[in-house]
Formats: sequence, structure tokens, C-alpha cells
Amino acid sequence: MFSRVLIPTFFRRALSKASSPRVVSLRKEYPALFELALPLNPKSGIEEPVPYNQMLVWKCPNGADHEWSMPVSDMIKRLKSGSVHALCPFCTGGRISETNRIAGNFPLLEEEWDQKRNGGLMPTRITYGSTHPYWWTCKCGGDHHFMASPNRRTDLNLQCPFCAGRCVSVTNNLYNNYPELSSEWDKEKNGSLSPKEVLHTSRKIVWWKCPQGHSWKDSVYHRTIGHVGCPVCSISPFISVATRCPSLVAYWDYSKNLQSSPESTSIGSRKRAFWKCSACSASFSSVVSRMYSQFVMNGECLCPKCAAKQS
Repeated sequence: MFSRVLIPTFFRRALSKASSPRVVSLRKEYPALFELALPLNPKSGIEEPVPYNQMLVWKCPNGADHEWSMPVSDMIKRLKSGSVHALCPFCTGGRISETNRIAGNFPLLEEEWDQKRNGGLMPTRITYGSTHPYWWTCKCGGDHHFMASPNRRTDLNLQCPFCAGRCVSVTNNLYNNYPELSSEWDKEKNGSLSPKEVLHTSRKIVWWKCPQGHSWKDSVYHRTIGHVGCPVCSISPFISVATRCPSLVAYWDYSKNLQSSPESTSIGSRKRAFWKCSACSASFSSVVSRMYSQFVMNGECLCPKCAAKQS
């Protein structure tokens, strides 16, 4: 039990302590904060103990525009929770500064910034440490548009994914870089997949069909970089119709075989060609290798109707 004399004294002391503002000496207790407060505050105002919640202006030496206002209490909390370098909101990327924005610090990123796709936002308003993804446009290709965060582009040196060969573009697809191989693309067996949709360095295995009609599977990389050709033609040397059987050339229908000739067609080709019947002169279609075999056996180049009459 408190005595009647002590009770009023106890409450008076408690009330007095509660009403007295807490003060701190920056110079003695927090010298790191004192150095940041010294440039922009009257020296006389911070030499003496200052109220714990006093608002001061702070100045970081790492940038001309690194100035900010913050209560002493918040700065003390920052100091206790991290290092001295975490005190400045500009150094930590919390606020935009000339020292941490994209513009002026990363010329390539500033050049590739896609202002239109980013809704008019300028690189002067974005820190290079931002983890938010933005649009970029590389100057190496008209379709080189991609999204990435400034943080990934600066810390990881992330370049254009099209130039790096990670995404398909008009500048790196099979169709534009190897038109001669694109002509051997087996459209029927590859379905909806097109040479325009495949990297010319892709390891993807697809179907091919050589001019002689041989179909096989191989990776795009083997064909473009490894210079691997048709496995059948590479074993059997190319022998044209004109070389192996000059007499058969007389029945070659040049008016209809506009894309090929006896000199460019293999004698063992499985492709069809047009011929003129040696009996009735009618034009008809037949597989090259089959026509050659029949001509060697019979000495004639007959259309189906004339061949049926002689059988």
C-alpha cells in the first residue's frame, strides 16, 4: 500500500517523465547521422541534443541530388537495421537520382528503351535497379521487341534475346538465313511448323526432303552449321538422267518440267516428271526412277494407255 504522501509524488514524476520529449545527441550517439545532417542544417541546431522526432534535412556525399527530409527517429531505425550505406534512399534505389536512373548511366539501355510500349514513361524516371519488367527494342531487327527488368539487364548483363539466339526473329530464322535449305523443308511431315519459326542454330529435329525426293530427319543445326546433306545422296553419288541415259532425254517434256531438267534430275529420283510418249507423243507423268527402269527394259517411253495396249 502506497502512503497518501507518496502517491501524489509518484504520479507527478510519471507525468513529468511522459511530458518530457526524448532527445538524442547525434554527435555523441550517432556520428554517422551527424555527418549526414551537418551540410544542410544549422550547426548550432544539431550540436546540442535534438528531439527524437525532429525533422531534419539529410545530405549524402554520393550524389549532388541526394538530399531528403526525414525524422531523426526514422534515420536511427535505418541505421540500426542496416549499414551506413542503407541510410540514403537514393543509394538504395528507393528514390530517383541522377546516379541511379537508367538515363545517363546506361547509354545502351537508354537507346533501347521503348517509350511507346512503356506508355510514354521515360528512362529518366526509372532506376537501373528496378525489378519491374519494361519493354525494349533492339536496333538490330525490326521485330526485336522484348520485356525485361532493368535489374536483370544491368546486373546480369542481359542482352537482346533475339541477338543472343534465344528467340526467333527475321534476322535469325532458317527461312531468311538459309533459303536453299528452306527449300528442302518437308512441309507435309513438319505440319504447321515453318522455317520462319525455327532458329537457324536450333537443335530441333525436323523433316527434310531433298530435290531427289529422299525424306529424312535431322536437326537444323546439323544442316546449317554442320553442313550435313541428304544421307541417301551422300552415299550414292548424283548421276543425272542426261548422264546415265541420254536416249531418255529425247522424251523429256520441257514444256511442263519448268522447274527441272534432265541434267539436274537424278536417275534414281522418286519425284514425278512429265514425259512424251514415244508411241503417241502424248504427255504423261511418271516417277523418274520407274521411267528409267522401263526404258532400259523396253527401249521405249510409253504412256499408260500405250503400255496397256502392248501388254
